[in-house]
Amino acid sequence: MVSQMSEIAFKRKRYLNDREFKNFLDLIKKIARYDPSRQEWVFSPEKARNNVSNKDELDQILAALSKYVVLSLDTRKRIITLFEESRKTITLDVDTFSFTADLNDEVLDELEDYIVKIGGRYIVKSIKYLPTIREILQKHGYILVYDEDLVKRKIEEKLVAVIRRKDGMLIVDFPQYIDVEAVKALRKTCKLRYYEERVMLDEEGNYVDTEYVPREIDTLKLSFREKRAITFVGLIDAVVESLKKSGYRIVLHIREKEKIDFDLKAKFKLMPHQERAFKLWIQRKRGTIAIFTRGGKSFIALKAIHELRVPTLILVTTRELAYTWRKYLVEYLGIPEARIGYLGEGKRYITPITIATYNSAVKYLSEIKDKFELLIPDEVHHVPARTFKNIALYVDALYRLGLSATPTRRDGNHELLYAIIGKLLITVDYEELIKLKVVAPIEIYETVFAKGKQEKIRKLMEILEKHIDEKIFIFTLYLETAEHIYNELLKNGFKAVLITGKTPSSKRKLAFRQFLSGQCNIMVSTTVLDEGITVPDAEVAVIFENTGEARQLIQRIGRVLNYKPGKTAKIYEIIDITNPREKYTYFKRKWVRDLYLFEGLEKYVQEEKAKRIYRKFIDEKWE
Repeated sequence: MVSQMSEIAFKRKRYLNDREFKNFLDLIKKIARYDPSRQEWVFSPEKARNNVSNKDELDQILAALSKYVVLSLDTRKRIITLFEESRKTITLDVDTFSFTADLNDEVLDELEDYIVKIGGRYIVKSIKYLPTIREILQKHGYILVYDEDLVKRKIEEKLVAVIRRKDGMLIVDFPQYIDVEAVKALRKTCKLRYYEERVMLDEEGNYVDTEYVPREIDTLKLSFREKRAITFVGLIDAVVESLKKSGYRIVLHIREKEKIDFDLKAKFKLMPHQERAFKLWIQRKRGTIAIFTRGGKSFIALKAIHELRVPTLILVTTRELAYTWRKYLVEYLGIPEARIGYLGEGKRYITPITIATYNSAVKYLSEIKDKFELLIPDEVHHVPARTFKNIALYVDALYRLGLSATPTRRDGNHELLYAIIGKLLITVDYEELIKLKVVAPIEIYETVFAKGKQEKIRKLMEILEKHIDEKIFIFTLYLETAEHIYNELLKNGFKAVLITGKTPSSKRKLAFRQFLSGQCNIMVSTTVLDEGITVPDAEVAVIFENTGEARQLIQRIGRVLNYKPGKTAKIYEIIDITNPREKYTYFKRKWVRDLYLFEGLEKYVQEEKAKRIYRKFIDEKWE
């Protein structure tokens, strides 16, 4: 046995027969490495540490080896000392961020949150834990050795996330290393919160208050074994942002779906506020745009369809809104009507440009979830509802454009839609649209209280008499209410039309034509007219019945806000104070009027009234 440069080499005593040589190799390989330049076996503390559990086992190996090699008592002590010292020196494998060591239970208890044992090696759960692991080991007499510069280079090399889309889901692969702290942050990001509304009533059934009960959706599936995370495509922005914050380099392997195979012709031009909104959206091709009712949100979406030319799914709330969208697609993009798909009213026709009511989209979700690349939920405040959120989650469209007049909800569920559709990019409120001459200012916003159904009808007739020469919408919730009002109007000599969910398509079209042409100046309707109907010269909206939902009231008011020189809008709510339900819904939505009655509104009203007087003067002069 000789020592060279602090190394301990093993030298055979004599010639070994085959059986002895085999035994020698089995023993020596556990504690030594072969140096071909010297043709000698050299003691390796690292190999010994990996193959020998304790010094007693090492002593037994050395005793057995002493039959074949020169091994003094002092040399055996030196080997055992080096072995013991090496067990206290732990070298980090920077390729796998792992190490081997003989650690006692006390040390392992302290390291439990920072390492995990897999296949005989301790894997560092997160790069961020290295200083803490080193500190704990040092406290117990161990030294964790690693080159910090090399670790930094390896982090850049190993912290890579490959993102792709497969089977309608977003797949995140970590081919080199999965960092636990990064995954914790990712799981938090992918945990979506929403609120369920719970109405609180007193013993007599009267409304007391509304509470919002928080709920959570954990959308992330994780496999450490496969080094993979799975979530919904709609969360891609949040996923990328979270991983980047954790130091990961992102590699996107998402192939865009094929472009549509027919020409689109833009036969419109965006107004300045629409152009501003579109430019914000096109940067990431995701996001929510909030432009107050009648601000032309649909044209921003038409611009997106024209620019991207990818398969598009447009979600709408009613068939009337679907008809409006179909008209826009034909008129402003030149799409042949036969090429426009539709899911609604029992119809199931899917094309690269498809309009779907939310309810039908839920019904046919398995058929549409992987067919579109651009998702346009119109009136996007519907999406957070328990049913509708599944559409936005399971449809794997990469690009998303949420349109709404009122994306902010008092129940906080707008945060859910921002997470799924994209962040709020721009808000254009009512006053700004008045300045732009996009909407009419409201001259009258009045709440009329009545005692009982008969007085309510009488109050309605009084309002109609005041506006006998103007076009008027009367909104109800229930079919029988709408039919009753319609019959009362006819009895009292008013020219009215009725549209409900039961009105056949042919009669519905005729009623619209009569109302638009002025043959009849009053339209009575249930909720089917809440969204998407355009009658530029309608001035009066009478809310005879309404839910407590602010969005519904805003949409109904919006029916009379189209701008026309000299036009001012008039809004009336009629409330039966003897009806507990009507009182409850009124108080719940009462705050909506504050969206319209801002300081300085009267100035805009007077400007439009002056235009009306001037126009009347000119008309009379030239008669």
